[in-house]
Amino acid sequence: AACVEEAVRLVRLSRAGKEIGFANESDPDLVVHGDHSRMVQLFVNLFSNACDASRPGDTVEVVSALEAGGFVRIEVRDKGSGIPEAFRERVFEPFFTTKQPGEGTGLGLPLVYNIVSDHGGTISVESAAGVGTVMVVRLPHTREPRQRHAAASRMDSP
Repeated sequence: AACVEEAVRLVRLSRAGKEIGFANESDPDLVVHGDHSRMVQLFVNLFSNACDASRPGDTVEVVSALEAGGFVRIEVRDKGSGIPEAFRERVFEPFFTTKQPGEGTGLGLPLVYNIVSDHGGTISVESAAGVGTVMVVRLPHTREPRQRHAAASRMDSP
């Protein structure tokens, strides 16, 4: 939850981030062991993409839950146009982008994939045209006490 909050603050500095609301429903009691700055980068990239896909006034939602098998499932949900099925398998390839020329490098999601993999997790895409996209990150849960505490909060207004 603390990494999500920090990433939201950073994304809000961008033009697109100022026009989008964020709802952080992450459970602050769910802890994953990992590099804090890389986790923040992971969420900054996911939130930036979600903002780019969303319309002004939309809300990007983040939820988390503990899954059987000791993984924390984190979902980043947007209500954008969705990712066409033909592209879903390629979104984690370097330099592949669905954005217009000059609007994206195609390096954000490959970086996210590498960070998640380096931390022993997985990432997948659920998307439907006109409904939006859910990026599903699964990371190993740790029972170590939190080093930082940030209560889950709701930030409805952009």
